[in-house]
Amino acid sequence: MKSKIILVLAVVAISIGLFGMSQTTNIASSDPEKIKELDKLPEPTVMVWIAKKDLMFGSLVQRTDLEVQRISQTQADRFGIVSDIKYDFNKSLLVKKDIFQGDIVTPDVLLSPGQEGYINLVIKEGKVPFNLIVENDAILGGAISTGDVVDIASISSSDQNLSNSNSISNVKSLKMAPLLTQIMVLDIIQQEKSVRLNSKSTKTVTTLVLEVSNRELAKLVIAQRIAELEIHKSIGAEFSHELHADSSDVISIPESKKIKPNNSIKEFRG
Repeated sequence: MKSKIILVLAVVAISIGLFGMSQTTNIASSDPEKIKELDKLPEPTVMVWIAKKDLMFGSLVQRTDLEVQRISQTQADRFGIVSDIKYDFNKSLLVKKDIFQGDIVTPDVLLSPGQEGYINLVIKEGKVPFNLIVENDAILGGAISTGDVVDIASISSSDQNLSNSNSISNVKSLKMAPLLTQIMVLDIIQQEKSVRLNSKSTKTVTTLVLEVSNRELAKLVIAQRIAELEIHKSIGAEFSHELHADSSDVISIPESKKIKPNNSIKEFRG
């Protein structure tokens, strides 16, 4: 009886072994075909930007300075590139490391507004950055972008400090005059801030990073403490005189009560 059981088990074991060998043979014979199919699949590519000419440290990169190419993922891996490279040419792009014709231009060799080191790279010798915080309604004449040139006008009064007043005590004393002209905007920072404490309502506060001289910086510091400042995109220094106005241009004021010119902040051109 035992010998019959052993015989049956042996037959079952041999059958299982033969079945397994047949399956292994089938898999082994199909593997080369699968490998050939995989070899036929196209290798993924990555979009990169190639310099059409030498681009030196500190220079501004234009769209026409670069051309688009696609390289294989294998080539891209050598440069540490894992996905398509994309640039926003509406923003200033400055070279922080010399680039030579034919080089792949990767993000680590360029600086754009908001990145650390951008201000130090773009600012001119003898100039300093000045952060001017303004509300959106203080920016006149449309949108201002990084790299634009702006004029700053002051609205002042001989009777009160307008920098910390929500109302005007004497409208007859108001005067508007250009304070600074042709000032470069190095960067723009926008933040959402609460309108008041414990309020869910917010307002957008804009900080303009301006390129100014020490003299211009001093005038801005004083003006911020005694007047309201209005900023607009410049249309040229030759038109700055048109920013002069006083209350008599809007309302009728007796001749004896008109504002004398020496009551206003003096203009300083950059």
